[in-house]
Amino acid sequence: MGSLRVSANSYRPMSLRVNGTVIINNDIEQACSLTRQKVILPVMLKHLSQSISPITDLANWNFTEQAGLQLAAVLIPIVIRNNTHSIILTKRSQGLNNHAGQISFPGGRAEKADKNALDTALRETNEEVGISHEQIKVAGFLDLYTTVSDFIITPIVGFIDADYQAQIDAFEVEYVFEVPCEILLNDSNYQRNKIFWQGEMRLFWELNYEDHHIWGATAAILKNLATRLAGIKY
Repeated sequence: MGSLRVSANSYRPMSLRVNGTVIINNDIEQACSLTRQKVILPVMLKHLSQSISPITDLANWNFTEQAGLQLAAVLIPIVIRNNTHSIILTKRSQGLNNHAGQISFPGGRAEKADKNALDTALRETNEEVGISHEQIKVAGFLDLYTTVSDFIITPIVGFIDADYQAQIDAFEVEYVFEVPCEILLNDSNYQRNKIFWQGEMRLFWELNYEDHHIWGATAAILKNLATRLAGIKY
């Protein structure tokens, strides 16, 4: 399956509509029993609800206690279309000062107006790729990840409306594309590598998809999600 690419030229609880009935995330088991003809989405919802931290456990930002670290959040945007799963990723613009040209999630550093990581992830996603919070059903969040550049990142997991239309900020994003979950959530696709950085050898995760090299924080966060959902077929 080729990637879908788009070039640059207030929070809803996770829910699912089944035969006209809206199922909220705390009724995942009911959603699974109601939907038989399309089992992929309910199965993923069920396993996500069991494998990641609920959004209600998300703490508010504390800008005074993270000594030497910059607070940040990203969105892991999952799209389900025609019974297939994919995750939206971005290629960062070449002109950026940090991580130029790298593959990443929508997201960025926290601002003082952000109450918590969810606010940051939703705001940055809207700014970078034009996906509004109305198009996002939030599922929960993953383990925090600290980068070698002194960011502490909270990854938020959310489902994106299948008919989204990316509106890219060309200053930050060169293009967006989708990668099938069968690639990203397959634990065996990740390789461990090392690099000499700032006077010491550091280990990192990486994987390749088509002409995209996914590594560093993005690969590590995806690897964490893949490990949590190990054994589930997509």
